[in-house]
Amino acid sequence: MKIAPYLAQNVSRSYLRQQRIGERIAESRGRSSGEIPPRPAVQIELSQAARQASEDARRQAAEFRDEQLSLVSERFAERLVARGGEEGEGGGEEASGFDRVLESVGLAIQKGADGEGDVIVRKDTGEVLSELAPEALDSVKEVLRQSARRVLDGLI
Repeated sequence: MKIAPYLAQNVSRSYLRQQRIGERIAESRGRSSGEIPPRPAVQIELSQAARQASEDARRQAAEFRDEQLSLVSERFAERLVARGGEEGEGGGEEASGFDRVLESVGLAIQKGADGEGDVIVRKDTGEVLSELAPEALDSVKEVLRQSARRVLDGLI
């Protein structure tokens, strides 16, 4: 029969084609996975002065960014902890963020009995819970500043 040799040859060619296709696919996957590094399209030499200028610019940008983050986080902490008593647009006292946080949990800050220090009291009963020393506000401000700095550093 003459058909059998033809079929055998056709099947053999088909297997070779599939093998070549498989090799091409494996080769292209190998390139995309990073095994064979791509060649740069253009390669140039930078002078030492250009490299130094680039490093200086990067360092200055990092210093400027750090300075701006410090300023913004400091302003955030100052505004949040700043006590009320500043005149708002409506003419009344404007509560600070710290006061609003305390209000949300049913607390308030009032002047102490001696009139010098502040105390934290329950709004509904007026029960004094704690004295609020100036050092406590400073430590709260520092924690807020550091937290704001970490958040801003992660965002920018």
